[in-house]
Amino acid sequence: MRGDQPQLPVMIAGLGQLGLPIAVALAHAHFAVAGFDIDAEQRQAAAQRGLTVIDTASDTFWGRAQVLVSVLPSDESTLSLADRVIPLLPAGAIHLCVGTISVSLARTLADHHGQSGQHFAACPVFGRPDEAWARDLTALFGPSDEQTSVWYSVGLDVLSAFAPRRHQVPTPEAACAIKLAGNLMIASAITTLTEASRFVQAHGASAASLQQVVTGKLFRGPVYEGVGARVAQTADRGTASEGPAGFTVKLGLKDLDLLALAAVEAGTPIPLGDQVRAALGLASGNGFEHCDWADLPACLLKG
Repeated sequence: MRGDQPQLPVMIAGLGQLGLPIAVALAHAHFAVAGFDIDAEQRQAAAQRGLTVIDTASDTFWGRAQVLVSVLPSDESTLSLADRVIPLLPAGAIHLCVGTISVSLARTLADHHGQSGQHFAACPVFGRPDEAWARDLTALFGPSDEQTSVWYSVGLDVLSAFAPRRHQVPTPEAACAIKLAGNLMIASAITTLTEASRFVQAHGASAASLQQVVTGKLFRGPVYEGVGARVAQTADRGTASEGPAGFTVKLGLKDLDLLALAAVEAGTPIPLGDQVRAALGLASGNGFEHCDWADLPACLLKG
């Protein structure tokens, strides 16, 4: 929205590590933003940044919101929100689901919104909190109905405020599948680097040396260069990194569980996914579910 155009009312549900910077980015892009979260501390953090914050799903803002952007951590929280607010949102409203959800829930939400005369798009993003603050996320856009409709361009315009790379796919289910597959590839890289680091350390080399060599040309990119650097540091130090996790073992395991369920439903074996899922499960079982998944080397030390 630019210039003297009316501000589009946008509700952000979920003001956590990704939701808050997304809300700030939308406010800077001149949308009329209000935030909602069940956590009082997250509501306070949003208010301190000048955002309008509501603390109840019965607030009248829901009836004025033209766009809902949900950034929630699970199927359960996303479905709970949808059940409460779909009756409150006006006909024609757009729900952009930025959180990572299951393929089956994407199908369900598309049906529920359609029955209420609303629109739904699964819009999972790739990127960590620092990239969200830099407005440098990568987003998928899987719409529930006609891609030529006006709502389609509105949804993409909202995403452009925080995701300069937007990949359009045919359906919500396709968007969720690509997101889960991408997280499998990231988790596989982390698991590979963890195992390779242990191997080179056993032969007198540091994990940092390995990471420097393989990112010189073989494996360039943000996963091996950025996340991989944290994996190597953790492997050499032997302890998890200090500070907040950008993406936790718990969330990674949740996404691999969603992948496994979708694979069974589609009849598609994922043997590598099963191995990576087992590694994350072991890390969680060792008590490291709230650590960053890039700290996997330290999280497996008890295993």
